[in-house]
Amino acid sequence: MNDYKARLEIGQKVSFDVHGDTFHVITATSPVYIQFNDGSIITRTQGMGGTTEQFTKVTLYSEVAQDVVMSLGKGSVFDSRSNISGVNIQTSIEVANVNKSKPLLAVAPGTTVLVSAADATRKELRIGVKSDNLDGIFFGDNTTTSGNEGAWIEVGGVEYITTEGAVHAYNPHPTETITLNVLEVKRVES
Repeated sequence: MNDYKARLEIGQKVSFDVHGDTFHVITATSPVYIQFNDGSIITRTQGMGGTTEQFTKVTLYSEVAQDVVMSLGKGSVFDSRSNISGVNIQTSIEVANVNKSKPLLAVAPGTTVLVSAADATRKELRIGVKSDNLDGIFFGDNTTTSGNEGAWIEVGGVEYITTEGAVHAYNPHPTETITLNVLEVKRVES
């Protein structure tokens, strides 16, 4: 595709002899009327474009005087009307992650224990129930107990929890201690 520039005066038509099937309005302050091969007329604004039937002639005109830049020929066009200009957008660039292993955690029968305290630098917590346990475990907040179990992890299962909040585990088994392995994915502290 090649760029074609035209100074359009009110009601004046400007034509280009160009072979193609793709067009894009690069610059235009007002709507532009576009005609391909002396056929039907379409109206487009800056940022709009597309593909059409094969053309050998493109004619432009406008209801206002303006400078127009069109890209015409064969190729691809992406609608660029969603561009934001004159706006200050602020964003945080997230720092790298670090994986922090925690020691194995034994949860005695019928008890609720703290798996990991609240941590503003934590992105995710991985809790696994070792496969040699006799039972799974419930996890949730500090109210996770019998009757308010929270979420369940099966024997040999793993859950990933996206949270900065504290996470507790409750062992519902009446006689067996359940062992958990825990990994934290944290933001690197600056």
